[in-house]
Amino acid sequence: MNKAVENWFSLMNREDILILDTETTGFKPDSEVLQVSVIDTTGKTRFNEYVLPLKRIPPEASKIHGLTEKKLKQYNARPWFEYHERFTELTTSIAKLVLVYNLDFDTRLLRQTCKMQLIPTQFHPYKGRCIMKEYAAYREILNNWGQDWKWHKLADAARYEGAKNQPNIHNALHDCEIVLDLMNIVANKVTNKSSSSLF
Repeated sequence: MNKAVENWFSLMNREDILILDTETTGFKPDSEVLQVSVIDTTGKTRFNEYVLPLKRIPPEASKIHGLTEKKLKQYNARPWFEYHERFTELTTSIAKLVLVYNLDFDTRLLRQTCKMQLIPTQFHPYKGRCIMKEYAAYREILNNWGQDWKWHKLADAARYEGAKNQPNIHNALHDCEIVLDLMNIVANKVTNKSSSSLF
């Protein structure tokens, strides 16, 4: 049994353990965050803000999350520097751990946004764990190269485990809630399996 997933149960129902997700303008080195959401593992929303990018939002990105310049204005989006201090305090001072389904991607996009909208040294790394990689190790399905565990899309993992799933239009806050539901389901399965093995 994957040791990281066995630890998930102890991360649930805590105000100092956070789940983070973003929606972005894309995957490129100059892509930016458009929505940043954070919940704790009690399910309470701790941060949910829409961000004005410096560059135009590509139409292919808008098809995924529905965010356009017009929508962002309706949501009263602000530049990232107006949120950065509050976000940093939450993720580095208040939180003991930040859980992210794709830790490398979301952290890279936050770092890039800081570099584009702030001075580069102002990004403060948080202590994070990648739930996508931990879930991949739990499923134990080899990737196409047979060298590592296959990474599962959040929607596919949620569907497989019977968790909440994504609507057609993605939303960072909803994705945080899906990750929490997925973790709860898997944590309970692992805990029940471990308990039954004692008898």
